Amino acid sequence: MTPPPVPPAVAEALSRHPPAIAARLAEIRADIFRAAEAEGAAPVAESLAWGEPSYRLASPPRGAAIRLGRVRAAPDACAVLFHCRTTLIEGFRRDFAGLFRFEGTRALILPAEGPWPRVPLGLCLRAALTYRP
Repeated sequence: MTPPPVPPAVAEALSRHPPAIAARLAEIRADIFRAAEAEGAAPVAESLAWGEPSYRLASPPRGAAIRLGRVRAAPDACAVLFHCRTTLIEGFRRDFAGLFRFEGTRALILPAEGPWPRVPLGLCLRAALTYRP
């Protein structure tokens, strides 16, 4: 699946990052749309939340929001952020120990360059898009 064109506000938010981080976040963005399609899910709503690209299933809104950005603890890496009151990161730590770095209960940290666990990340994205408390 080819993801839809990047909305101007999201493109501007991505452009604020260093080029390697912006490129990796754009790859993750595409993976979010692929994950939604793999789930046979409703269209993905794309917007900004706290100035960062944010994704959630639309119509009706469901699942957990996924944000893309960086965190202070890893400024040279990419962060995939989830609502801290979900059990998503707890489950990802259990299921993917050693594959990802994590920050607290809200972020999965990925390298901006080089190899990265794309298939496991896709499973994490699918879990977030279909999350039910």
